[in-house]
Amino acid sequence: RKLGSSSFERVGMGSMKTEKDYLNATAEDSEYGETATTEEEEAPVRSVVLVMLAMVLGYASTIGPLQYCFKAALGIGQEGQTAHLFTEFAGFAHIGKFIGYVGHSVVFFWLTPLARAYVSMIFMFLGILVPAVFVFMLNVKWVGSVLIAYTLTGFGFGVFEVTFLNVVTPLGKSTKGWAILGFPLGFCLINVVCPLCSYFGIPTKFLFWCILLYIPVGFYFLTKLPLGEEADNVHGKGAQKSLWESLRDGKSWLPSMVPQLLARFFVEYVMQNNPNYYIYNHRSLVPLWNPDSKGEGTVNKQLFFTVFGTAVFLGDFISRRLSFMLPLDTLKYNVILLACAVACSLVAFGLMAFDIAALAVVAIFLAFWGNGLMYGAGAKYIDRFVPSDNNLAAYSIWSFSGGIASIFGAEMIDISRSWYCRGQKYLYVCLSHN
Repeated sequence: RKLGSSSFERVGMGSMKTEKDYLNATAEDSEYGETATTEEEEAPVRSVVLVMLAMVLGYASTIGPLQYCFKAALGIGQEGQTAHLFTEFAGFAHIGKFIGYVGHSVVFFWLTPLARAYVSMIFMFLGILVPAVFVFMLNVKWVGSVLIAYTLTGFGFGVFEVTFLNVVTPLGKSTKGWAILGFPLGFCLINVVCPLCSYFGIPTKFLFWCILLYIPVGFYFLTKLPLGEEADNVHGKGAQKSLWESLRDGKSWLPSMVPQLLARFFVEYVMQNNPNYYIYNHRSLVPLWNPDSKGEGTVNKQLFFTVFGTAVFLGDFISRRLSFMLPLDTLKYNVILLACAVACSLVAFGLMAFDIAALAVVAIFLAFWGNGLMYGAGAKYIDRFVPSDNNLAAYSIWSFSGGIASIFGAEMIDISRSWYCRGQKYLYVCLSHN
Protein backbone atom coordinates (compact mmCIF):
# COMPACT_ATOMS: atom_id res chain seq x y z
CA ARG A 1 0.00 0.00 0.00
CA LYS A 2 2.86 2.37 0.78
CA LEU A 3 4.51 1.48 -2.50
CA GLY A 4 1.35 2.33 -4.46
CA SER A 5 1.06 5.66 -2.67
CA SER A 6 4.69 6.45 -3.38
CA SER A 7 4.26 5.65 -7.08
CA PHE A 8 1.21 7.90 -7.26
CA GLU A 9 3.12 10.73 -5.59
CA ARG A 10 5.99 10.36 -8.06
CA VAL A 11 3.56 10.60 -11.01
CA GLY A 12 1.83 13.61 -9.45
CA MET A 13 5.14 15.34 -8.73
CA GLY A 14 6.24 14.61 -12.29
CA SER A 15 3.13 16.30 -13.69
CA MET A 16 3.60 19.28 -11.36
CA LYS A 17 7.23 19.54 -12.42
CA THR A 18 6.21 19.55 -16.09
CA GLU A 19 3.85 22.44 -15.44
CA LYS A 20 6.39 24.32 -13.33
CA ASP A 21 9.11 23.87 -15.93
CA TYR A 22 6.84 25.30 -18.58
CA LEU A 23 5.78 28.30 -16.54
CA ASN A 24 9.38 29.13 -15.57
CA ALA A 25 10.93 28.48 -18.97
CA THR A 26 12.61 31.36 -20.73
CA ALA A 27 12.40 32.09 -24.41
CA GLU A 28 16.00 30.96 -24.82
CA ASP A 29 15.46 27.60 -23.12
CA SER A 30 12.07 26.61 -24.47
CA GLU A 31 10.82 25.85 -27.95
CA TYR A 32 7.53 27.44 -26.88
CA GLY A 33 9.08 30.33 -24.95
CA GLU A 34 7.35 33.63 -24.29
CA THR A 35 9.23 35.57 -26.95
CA ALA A 36 8.69 32.98 -29.68
CA THR A 37 4.99 32.81 -28.87
CA THR A 38 4.62 36.57 -29.05
CA GLU A 39 6.25 36.69 -32.47
CA GLU A 40 4.00 33.99 -33.86
CA GLU A 41 0.91 35.71 -32.48
CA GLU A 42 1.81 38.79 -34.48
CA ALA A 43 1.94 36.89 -37.78
CA PRO A 44 -0.25 33.78 -37.79
CA VAL A 45 -0.26 31.71 -40.97
CA ARG A 46 -3.97 31.90 -41.72
CA SER A 47 -3.79 29.75 -44.85
CA VAL A 48 -3.63 26.66 -42.61
CA VAL A 49 -7.40 26.90 -42.27
CA LEU A 50 -7.75 26.35 -46.02
CA VAL A 51 -5.77 23.12 -45.76
CA MET A 52 -7.76 21.82 -42.80
CA LEU A 53 -11.00 22.87 -44.50
CA ALA A 54 -10.41 20.52 -47.44
CA MET A 55 -10.17 17.49 -45.15
CA VAL A 56 -12.98 18.52 -42.80
CA LEU A 57 -15.33 18.95 -45.77
CA GLY A 58 -14.53 15.41 -46.85
CA TYR A 59 -15.04 13.99 -43.37
CA ALA A 60 -18.23 16.03 -42.80
CA SER A 61 -19.73 14.38 -45.88
CA THR A 62 -19.85 11.09 -43.94
CA ILE A 63 -22.22 12.40 -41.26
CA GLY A 64 -25.30 14.59 -41.15
CA PRO A 65 -27.10 15.78 -44.29
CA LEU A 66 -24.72 14.36 -46.92
CA GLN A 67 -24.80 10.94 -45.29
CA TYR A 68 -28.58 11.15 -45.41
CA CYS A 69 -28.41 12.13 -49.10
CA PHE A 70 -26.00 9.28 -49.82
CA LYS A 71 -28.42 6.89 -48.16
CA ALA A 72 -31.38 8.25 -50.13
CA ALA A 73 -29.43 8.02 -53.41
CA LEU A 74 -28.92 4.32 -52.72
CA GLY A 75 -32.68 3.91 -52.23
CA ILE A 76 -32.36 2.85 -48.57
CA GLY A 77 -35.04 3.68 -45.98
CA GLN A 78 -34.81 4.06 -42.20
CA GLU A 79 -35.74 0.51 -41.19
CA GLY A 80 -34.97 -3.02 -42.33
CA GLN A 81 -31.88 -5.14 -42.92
CA THR A 82 -30.42 -2.92 -45.64
CA ALA A 83 -30.89 0.19 -43.51
CA HIS A 84 -29.09 -1.54 -40.64
CA LEU A 85 -26.29 -2.59 -42.98
CA PHE A 86 -25.93 1.01 -44.16
CA THR A 87 -25.55 2.13 -40.54
CA GLU A 88 -22.90 -0.53 -39.95
CA PHE A 89 -20.97 0.50 -43.07
CA ALA A 90 -21.33 4.21 -42.27
CA GLY A 91 -19.60 3.49 -38.96
CA PHE A 92 -16.46 2.62 -40.92
CA ALA A 93 -15.85 6.33 -41.35
CA HIS A 94 -15.14 6.36 -37.64
CA ILE A 95 -13.38 2.99 -37.66
CA GLY A 96 -11.13 4.19 -40.47
CA LYS A 97 -10.44 7.40 -38.56
CA PHE A 98 -9.78 5.37 -35.42
CA ILE A 99 -7.21 3.23 -37.26
CA GLY A 100 -5.62 6.27 -38.89
CA TYR A 101 -5.05 8.02 -35.56
CA VAL A 102 -2.45 5.48 -34.46
CA GLY A 103 -1.98 3.34 -37.57
CA HIS A 104 -0.06 6.08 -39.36
CA SER A 105 2.93 5.38 -37.10
CA VAL A 106 2.94 1.77 -38.34
CA VAL A 107 1.70 1.95 -41.95
CA PHE A 108 3.75 5.05 -42.81
CA PHE A 109 6.58 4.65 -40.32
CA TRP A 110 9.20 5.60 -42.93
CA LEU A 111 7.52 8.92 -43.75
CA THR A 112 7.77 12.25 -41.93
CA PRO A 113 4.55 13.66 -40.44
CA LEU A 114 4.38 16.16 -43.31
CA ALA A 115 4.64 13.39 -45.91
CA ARG A 116 1.91 11.46 -44.07
CA ALA A 117 -0.35 14.52 -44.31
CA TYR A 118 0.14 14.59 -48.09
CA VAL A 119 -0.67 10.87 -48.41
CA SER A 120 -3.77 11.23 -46.24
CA MET A 121 -5.21 13.80 -48.65
CA ILE A 122 -4.95 11.23 -51.46
CA PHE A 123 -6.97 8.77 -49.39
CA MET A 124 -9.60 11.46 -48.80
CA PHE A 125 -9.79 12.26 -52.52
CA LEU A 126 -10.39 8.59 -53.36
CA GLY A 127 -13.04 8.31 -50.64
CA ILE A 128 -15.07 11.22 -52.00
CA LEU A 129 -14.58 9.98 -55.56
CA VAL A 130 -16.68 6.86 -54.84
CA PRO A 131 -20.05 8.55 -54.15
CA ALA A 132 -19.43 11.42 -56.58
CA VAL A 133 -18.72 9.15 -59.56
CA PHE A 134 -20.19 5.72 -58.89
CA VAL A 135 -23.35 6.62 -56.97
CA PHE A 136 -24.39 10.08 -58.16
CA MET A 137 -23.00 9.91 -61.71
CA LEU A 138 -23.25 6.22 -62.65
CA ASN A 139 -26.27 5.56 -60.39
CA VAL A 140 -24.75 2.48 -58.72
CA LYS A 141 -27.08 1.20 -55.96
CA TRP A 142 -24.60 -1.08 -54.19
CA VAL A 143 -24.55 -0.56 -50.40
CA GLY A 144 -20.94 -1.79 -50.35
CA SER A 145 -19.92 1.55 -51.88
CA VAL A 146 -20.55 3.06 -48.43
CA LEU A 147 -18.01 0.72 -46.85
CA ILE A 148 -15.33 1.58 -49.42
CA ALA A 149 -15.97 5.33 -49.48
CA TYR A 150 -16.23 5.84 -45.73
CA THR A 151 -13.24 3.65 -44.86
CA LEU A 152 -11.00 5.61 -47.23
CA THR A 153 -12.40 8.93 -46.04
CA GLY A 154 -12.15 8.11 -42.35
CA PHE A 155 -8.63 6.69 -42.58
CA GLY A 156 -7.43 9.70 -44.56
CA PHE A 157 -8.89 12.11 -42.04
CA GLY A 158 -7.52 10.21 -39.05
CA VAL A 159 -3.97 10.27 -40.42
CA PHE A 160 -4.28 13.91 -41.44
CA GLU A 161 -5.67 15.33 -38.20
CA VAL A 162 -2.87 14.15 -35.93
CA THR A 163 0.00 14.69 -38.38
CA PHE A 164 -1.14 18.14 -39.53
CA LEU A 165 -1.66 19.40 -35.98
CA ASN A 166 1.86 18.18 -35.22
CA VAL A 167 3.39 19.72 -38.35
CA VAL A 168 1.98 23.23 -37.80
CA THR A 169 2.96 23.36 -34.10
CA PRO A 170 6.28 25.20 -34.78
CA LEU A 171 4.29 27.97 -36.50
CA GLY A 172 2.91 29.09 -33.14
CA LYS A 173 -0.30 28.85 -31.14
CA SER A 174 -2.08 31.54 -33.19
CA THR A 175 -1.53 29.51 -36.33
CA LYS A 176 -2.76 26.41 -34.50
CA GLY A 177 -5.84 28.39 -33.52
CA TRP A 178 -6.53 29.15 -37.18
CA ALA A 179 -5.93 25.52 -38.16
CA ILE A 180 -8.61 24.13 -35.84
CA LEU A 181 -11.14 26.64 -37.18
CA GLY A 182 -11.29 24.44 -40.27
CA PHE A 183 -13.60 22.14 -38.29
CA PRO A 184 -16.51 24.54 -37.69
CA LEU A 185 -16.09 26.13 -41.12
CA GLY A 186 -16.22 22.74 -42.85
CA PHE A 187 -19.24 21.54 -40.92
CA CYS A 188 -20.94 24.89 -41.49
CA LEU A 189 -20.54 24.62 -45.26
CA ILE A 190 -22.04 21.12 -45.20
CA ASN A 191 -24.76 21.64 -42.60
CA VAL A 192 -25.90 25.04 -43.89
CA VAL A 193 -25.20 24.94 -47.62
CA CYS A 194 -26.63 21.43 -48.11
CA PRO A 195 -30.18 22.25 -46.92
CA LEU A 196 -30.06 25.57 -48.75
CA CYS A 197 -29.15 23.74 -51.97
CA SER A 198 -32.12 21.45 -51.45
CA TYR A 199 -34.36 24.45 -50.75
CA PHE A 200 -33.37 26.08 -54.04
CA GLY A 201 -33.49 22.80 -55.97
CA ILE A 202 -29.73 22.40 -56.49
CA PRO A 203 -28.77 18.68 -56.76
CA THR A 204 -26.87 17.26 -53.80
CA LYS A 205 -24.30 15.64 -56.06
CA PHE A 206 -23.07 19.17 -56.77
CA LEU A 207 -21.70 19.36 -53.20
CA PHE A 208 -19.82 16.07 -53.54
CA TRP A 209 -18.13 17.36 -56.67
CA CYS A 210 -17.27 20.67 -54.95
CA ILE A 211 -15.58 18.76 -52.13
CA LEU A 212 -13.76 16.51 -54.57
CA LEU A 213 -12.40 19.47 -56.54
CA TYR A 214 -11.42 21.43 -53.44
CA ILE A 215 -9.19 18.71 -51.97
CA PRO A 216 -6.41 19.42 -54.55
CA VAL A 217 -6.74 23.10 -53.62
CA GLY A 218 -6.07 22.22 -49.99
CA PHE A 219 -3.15 20.06 -51.12
CA TYR A 220 -1.72 23.08 -52.93
CA PHE A 221 -1.98 25.33 -49.88
CA LEU A 222 -0.24 22.67 -47.80
CA THR A 223 2.74 22.80 -50.16
CA LYS A 224 2.87 26.59 -49.70
CA LEU A 225 2.98 26.68 -45.90
CA PRO A 226 6.19 28.32 -44.60
CA LEU A 227 7.34 25.21 -42.77
CA GLY A 228 10.90 25.22 -44.03
CA GLU A 229 13.23 22.75 -42.35
CA GLU A 230 11.13 22.76 -39.18
CA ALA A 231 8.70 20.26 -40.68
CA ASP A 232 11.52 17.73 -41.02
CA ASN A 233 13.78 18.75 -38.14
CA VAL A 234 11.75 20.14 -35.24
CA HIS A 235 8.67 18.00 -35.89
CA GLY A 236 9.96 15.54 -38.43
CA LYS A 237 10.47 11.79 -38.29
CA GLY A 238 13.86 12.04 -36.60
CA ALA A 239 12.77 14.50 -33.89
CA GLN A 240 9.49 12.81 -32.97
CA LYS A 241 9.60 9.63 -30.93
CA SER A 242 7.71 6.66 -32.30
CA LEU A 243 4.40 5.86 -30.64
CA TRP A 244 5.96 2.90 -28.84
CA GLU A 245 8.90 4.99 -27.55
CA SER A 246 6.53 7.70 -26.33
CA LEU A 247 4.36 5.17 -24.53
CA ARG A 248 7.43 3.69 -22.82
CA ASP A 249 8.15 7.21 -21.60
CA GLY A 250 4.45 7.71 -20.85
CA LYS A 251 4.75 8.10 -17.07
CA SER A 252 6.31 11.52 -17.62
CA TRP A 253 3.34 12.91 -19.61
CA LEU A 254 0.47 10.43 -20.04
CA PRO A 255 -1.11 10.39 -16.50
CA SER A 256 -1.79 14.11 -16.56
CA MET A 257 -3.52 13.68 -19.94
CA VAL A 258 -6.26 11.48 -18.46
CA PRO A 259 -8.71 14.41 -18.10
CA GLN A 260 -8.11 15.28 -21.77
CA LEU A 261 -8.76 11.70 -22.87
CA LEU A 262 -11.94 11.30 -20.82
CA ALA A 263 -13.34 14.67 -21.90
CA ARG A 264 -12.73 13.97 -25.57
CA PHE A 265 -14.36 10.55 -25.30
CA PHE A 266 -17.55 11.83 -23.72
CA VAL A 267 -17.88 14.99 -25.83
CA GLU A 268 -17.33 13.17 -29.12
CA TYR A 269 -19.75 10.41 -28.15
CA VAL A 270 -22.54 12.95 -27.66
CA MET A 271 -21.59 14.79 -30.84
CA GLN A 272 -21.60 11.65 -33.00
CA ASN A 273 -24.67 10.07 -31.43
CA ASN A 274 -26.96 12.61 -33.06
CA PRO A 275 -29.99 11.03 -34.78
CA ASN A 276 -31.79 14.31 -35.53
CA TYR A 277 -31.36 13.98 -39.30
CA TYR A 278 -33.14 10.62 -39.11
CA ILE A 279 -35.95 11.96 -36.91
CA TYR A 280 -36.94 15.21 -38.62
CA ASN A 281 -35.73 14.72 -42.20
CA HIS A 282 -38.81 13.00 -43.67
CA ARG A 283 -41.43 15.45 -44.90
CA SER A 284 -41.24 19.01 -46.15
CA LEU A 285 -42.25 20.45 -42.75
CA VAL A 286 -40.84 20.08 -39.24
CA PRO A 287 -43.00 20.66 -36.11
CA LEU A 288 -41.05 22.92 -33.78
CA TRP A 289 -42.71 22.24 -30.43
CA ASN A 290 -44.97 19.22 -30.68
CA PRO A 291 -43.84 16.01 -32.44
CA ASP A 292 -47.50 14.95 -32.71
CA SER A 293 -48.40 18.15 -34.58
CA LYS A 294 -51.01 17.89 -37.36
CA GLY A 295 -49.66 20.93 -39.15
CA GLU A 296 -49.61 23.68 -36.55
CA GLY A 297 -46.31 25.20 -35.44
CA THR A 298 -44.33 23.80 -38.40
CA VAL A 299 -41.48 25.24 -40.44
CA ASN A 300 -39.93 24.33 -43.79
CA LYS A 301 -37.57 21.37 -43.34
CA GLN A 302 -34.68 22.90 -45.29
CA LEU A 303 -34.92 26.17 -43.38
CA PHE A 304 -34.99 24.24 -40.10
CA PHE A 305 -31.80 22.37 -40.98
CA THR A 306 -30.20 25.62 -42.14
CA VAL A 307 -30.78 27.03 -38.65
CA PHE A 308 -29.67 23.69 -37.19
CA GLY A 309 -26.40 23.85 -39.15
CA THR A 310 -25.88 27.49 -38.17
CA ALA A 311 -26.19 26.48 -34.51
CA VAL A 312 -23.50 23.82 -35.10
CA PHE A 313 -21.20 26.43 -36.65
CA LEU A 314 -21.70 29.13 -34.02
CA GLY A 315 -21.30 26.73 -31.11
CA ASP A 316 -18.10 25.18 -32.46
CA PHE A 317 -16.53 28.33 -33.95
CA ILE A 318 -17.02 30.70 -31.02
CA SER A 319 -15.95 28.16 -28.40
CA ARG A 320 -12.76 27.30 -30.28
CA ARG A 321 -11.80 30.95 -30.54
CA LEU A 322 -12.67 31.45 -26.87
CA SER A 323 -10.54 28.51 -25.76
CA PHE A 324 -7.51 29.92 -27.58
CA MET A 325 -8.09 33.41 -26.16
CA LEU A 326 -8.06 32.09 -22.59
CA PRO A 327 -4.53 31.77 -21.10
CA LEU A 328 -4.94 28.24 -19.64
CA ASP A 329 -1.48 28.58 -18.11
CA THR A 330 -2.08 25.92 -15.46
CA LEU A 331 -3.44 22.39 -15.43
CA LYS A 332 -6.20 23.50 -13.06
CA TYR A 333 -7.65 26.05 -15.48
CA ASN A 334 -7.39 23.56 -18.31
CA VAL A 335 -9.36 20.96 -16.35
CA ILE A 336 -12.01 23.55 -15.40
CA LEU A 337 -12.56 24.30 -19.08
CA LEU A 338 -12.83 20.58 -19.80
CA ALA A 339 -15.45 20.24 -17.07
CA CYS A 340 -17.48 23.02 -18.70
CA ALA A 341 -17.23 21.18 -22.03
CA VAL A 342 -18.48 17.92 -20.53
CA ALA A 343 -21.33 19.75 -18.76
CA CYS A 344 -22.46 21.29 -22.05
CA SER A 345 -22.46 17.88 -23.72
CA LEU A 346 -24.38 16.33 -20.83
CA VAL A 347 -27.11 18.98 -21.03
CA ALA A 348 -27.25 18.59 -24.82
CA PHE A 349 -27.72 14.84 -24.55
CA GLY A 350 -30.59 15.37 -22.12
CA LEU A 351 -32.33 17.98 -24.29
CA MET A 352 -32.34 15.65 -27.31
CA ALA A 353 -34.45 13.16 -25.37
CA PHE A 354 -37.45 15.52 -25.35
CA ASP A 355 -37.88 14.95 -29.12
CA ILE A 356 -38.74 18.62 -29.64
CA ALA A 357 -37.20 20.19 -32.74
CA ALA A 358 -36.71 23.65 -31.20
CA LEU A 359 -34.83 22.12 -28.26
CA ALA A 360 -32.78 20.02 -30.70
CA VAL A 361 -31.31 23.27 -32.08
CA VAL A 362 -30.33 24.35 -28.56
CA ALA A 363 -28.95 20.87 -27.87
CA ILE A 364 -26.76 20.77 -30.96
CA PHE A 365 -25.43 24.27 -30.16
CA LEU A 366 -24.43 23.10 -26.68
CA ALA A 367 -22.97 19.84 -27.99
CA PHE A 368 -20.68 21.66 -30.41
CA TRP A 369 -19.93 24.42 -27.89
CA GLY A 370 -18.62 21.70 -25.61
CA ASN A 371 -16.72 20.17 -28.51
CA GLY A 372 -14.99 23.46 -29.31
CA LEU A 373 -13.99 24.06 -25.68
CA MET A 374 -12.67 20.51 -25.39
CA TYR A 375 -10.69 20.66 -28.64
CA GLY A 376 -9.11 24.03 -27.95
CA ALA A 377 -8.19 23.06 -24.39
CA GLY A 378 -6.70 19.75 -25.55
CA ALA A 379 -4.60 21.27 -28.32
CA LYS A 380 -3.24 23.98 -26.02
CA TYR A 381 -2.49 21.45 -23.29
CA ILE A 382 -0.50 19.17 -25.60
CA ASP A 383 1.55 22.03 -27.03
CA ARG A 384 2.23 23.52 -23.59
CA PHE A 385 2.77 20.61 -21.22
CA VAL A 386 3.74 17.55 -23.26
CA PRO A 387 7.46 17.28 -24.16
CA SER A 388 7.92 18.33 -27.79
CA ASP A 389 9.38 14.97 -28.88
CA ASN A 390 6.14 13.31 -27.72
CA ASN A 391 3.91 15.85 -29.46
CA LEU A 392 2.84 13.57 -32.31
CA ALA A 393 2.19 10.62 -29.98
CA ALA A 394 0.13 12.82 -27.65
CA TYR A 395 -2.07 14.01 -30.52
CA SER A 396 -2.44 10.39 -31.67
CA ILE A 397 -3.50 9.07 -28.24
CA TRP A 398 -5.81 12.05 -27.65
CA SER A 399 -7.48 11.59 -31.04
CA PHE A 400 -7.58 7.81 -30.51
CA SER A 401 -9.81 8.37 -27.48
CA GLY A 402 -12.18 10.44 -29.61
CA GLY A 403 -12.07 7.79 -32.32
CA ILE A 404 -13.37 5.12 -29.94
CA ALA A 405 -16.20 7.45 -28.90
CA SER A 406 -17.07 8.19 -32.53
CA ILE A 407 -17.46 4.48 -33.28
CA PHE A 408 -19.75 3.93 -30.29
CA GLY A 409 -21.73 7.07 -31.05
CA ALA A 410 -22.24 6.23 -34.72
CA GLU A 411 -23.26 2.65 -33.97
CA MET A 412 -25.79 3.89 -31.41
CA ILE A 413 -27.66 6.22 -33.81
CA ASP A 414 -30.38 3.69 -34.69
CA ILE A 415 -30.83 2.78 -31.03
CA SER A 416 -30.96 6.44 -29.99
CA ARG A 417 -33.46 7.18 -32.74
CA SER A 418 -35.74 4.42 -31.44
CA TRP A 419 -35.25 5.65 -27.88
CA TYR A 420 -36.03 9.28 -28.69
CA CYS A 421 -39.07 8.32 -30.80
CA ARG A 422 -40.24 5.84 -28.13
CA GLY A 423 -41.60 3.51 -30.80
CA GLN A 424 -43.97 6.22 -32.11
CA LYS A 425 -44.49 7.27 -35.72
CA TYR A 426 -45.98 10.72 -36.16
CA LEU A 427 -47.23 12.62 -39.16
CA TYR A 428 -43.98 14.53 -39.66
CA VAL A 429 -41.28 12.88 -37.55
CA CYS A 430 -39.97 9.44 -36.57
CA LEU A 431 -41.09 7.85 -39.84
CA SER A 432 -39.59 4.67 -41.31
CA HIS A 433 -39.04 6.05 -44.81
CA ASN A 434 -36.96 8.89 -46.25
